[in-house]
Amino acid sequence: MLELFKTVRFSRDIKKLPVEIQQKSYEISLKLIENPLDRTLNIKHLTGFKKVYRVVVLSDFRLIYTYDETSLTLLRIAHRKEIYKSLEI
Repeated sequence: MLELFKTVRFSRDIKKLPVEIQQKSYEISLKLIENPLDRTLNIKHLTGFKKVYRVVVLSDFRLIYTYDETSLTLLRIAHRKEIYKSLEI
């Protein structure tokens, strides 16, 4: 099992979201800790970044993360129209 980390930016992002999205992202993060490339989730690699992925949280919300052998880091979470505009990794 991987160790979970959150960036400061992720923590700020998630506080602004509805409780339903927060709960769903928590459930997804638990699955990602077990398997960062879980086939039951809608995961895609972000073009132009090494080992950076996005997962659909609920319909229009995306969670961006990265992982290595020991840890999973949640980088950002936001609406799909906003998340890629200000993506700084």
